[in-house]
Amino acid sequence: MEVLLAKANHAFTDCFEIAETLRAMANDTEEQVQVEKNEESYLIQLAGRTTPKGLHCLSIRLTTEYLLLQPEERQFPNQHKLQDLDFYHYAVFSDEILACAVVVNSTTASAKEPEKIVFHVVTDSLNLPAISMWFLLNPPGKATIDVQSIENFEWLSTEYSSALKEQKSNDPRYTSALSHLRFYLADIFPALDKIVLFDHDVVVQRDLTGLWSVNLNGKVHAAVETCHESEASFHSMHLFMNILDQFSAKRLNASVCTWAFELHLICVSKAYFPGVLLQGLKRPLWKTKSLPLGWITFYNQTVALEKSWHAFGLGHNSGLSQGDIEHAAVIHYDGIMKPWLEIGIAEYKGYWSKHVQYDHPYLQEYMADGTRLKLLDENVKAIQESHAQLRKDVDGITKSFASQHQMLYESGSLGFAGKHYFTFYNIQEQDRLTIASFYLDDDVAEGFDWMYRNRQLFG
Repeated sequence: MEVLLAKANHAFTDCFEIAETLRAMANDTEEQVQVEKNEESYLIQLAGRTTPKGLHCLSIRLTTEYLLLQPEERQFPNQHKLQDLDFYHYAVFSDEILACAVVVNSTTASAKEPEKIVFHVVTDSLNLPAISMWFLLNPPGKATIDVQSIENFEWLSTEYSSALKEQKSNDPRYTSALSHLRFYLADIFPALDKIVLFDHDVVVQRDLTGLWSVNLNGKVHAAVETCHESEASFHSMHLFMNILDQFSAKRLNASVCTWAFELHLICVSKAYFPGVLLQGLKRPLWKTKSLPLGWITFYNQTVALEKSWHAFGLGHNSGLSQGDIEHAAVIHYDGIMKPWLEIGIAEYKGYWSKHVQYDHPYLQEYMADGTRLKLLDENVKAIQESHAQLRKDVDGITKSFASQHQMLYESGSLGFAGKHYFTFYNIQEQDRLTIASFYLDDDVAEGFDWMYRNRQLFG
């Protein structure tokens, strides 16, 4: 036994050097993880702002087809319904073909009376031909649709355009006029009383007729609250607003409840606040798109909707349960991982893709394109898990080194018993260490196993 203890003690003198080597390996892996995370972030941001090749080709094909039509062939049917107050009017402002298609298709598919739906799509002049051609080829059943270009709105303030240029940003989320049209609804739809406005990254799962019976109590707007800290949709106004600015300080309390604007019912005749918009574009009152602007615009003018109307988080992997998603009337792919992009979250894509007409010849031709980024997130997660496991192994081995080292100095009483045990059973010296290992457990056994496999116990 004395020989056994001597050999083990000799072997353990280098254990802490081995631990240091493993720690260095863990640090190197940690740096690799950080590099991978930075690359992931860059590629995701790039992918989120880049039109996939398939969608680009689809847009060109549809534009070409539209330009070949005669003027009378470009007209949508039932245009007399566009200002009829007896119908349910919905709007979406977007430059994405399939996104618009899914919003329209899911709304009409979920409606009990689709013939009473009128959809107003507003886009830019570049995408007007493609989006128009899509709906001419794929009309929304019994519903009525109209597509307009923002460039046709002559009333759109030149002051607004110049203020946008002063932002000096290339990010369309901040500079696109489509993102700010919700504050000009009274100009866009002067004949309407109420309208339900969607973001283009939503899917409707339930009939929305009940929205139209919501009592606004003289206010302008109805939406779902996002001010509960325990929920994934939580937003706090003070995190997005420059509350020290005199304009903000006079108008609002930064602790009040915030709202989601991806689905909201608006009283059109009262929804006109261009002054607020221009103030914010000229001064740093808020950040991140038009969301904080909406909070200012509809401050003290919003009625809370039941949470079952709207579920958030499908565009940034918020860990929503399947029950929460399927129970919601409208689900929202907020975040950069849109379902029409390769980086969209696979487990959530099905709710969106079931409303895409993949059997359409154009989609079959152009949408079977590449998978270069769709597994990036999974790969980075695998590296992170490997790094975490390596860290755990290093800590475990270090603990087992310390534990065995302590055991060697506290086990002097085992020398006599151990020696007679091996003598009585006539166990050869080269086998004694292996026999002794049978009586180790937990971290000590793991440490012995590692040292044995790496030949640290043999002189």
